[in-house]
Amino acid sequence: MANGIATRVIYPNPFQPNGIEFVLESDAIVTLTVLDGSGHEVESLLHERPYPPGKHTLVFETAKYSTGGYWYRISVKVGEKLLTDAQQIV
Repeated sequence: MANGIATRVIYPNPFQPNGIEFVLESDAIVTLTVLDGSGHEVESLLHERPYPPGKHTLVFETAKYSTGGYWYRISVKVGEKLLTDAQQIV
């Protein structure tokens, strides 16, 4: 678990990832954004949405992104503590 957040990209086939799975240890407020290779925000998938503890999957459409490298950044607020993680998705 990186920084108290467990995340991974889900691959339904070898070429097209379409989901991000994250595991929370307690109630949290989640923000998840997609970034391009330069670190600029392309899309906000979640903005300060409350989630209970457990495993969650966020499905999204990758076909709308142009060819290139993309990342997701997840920020999880638990009380006053803010945890973040970033991973490449495309």
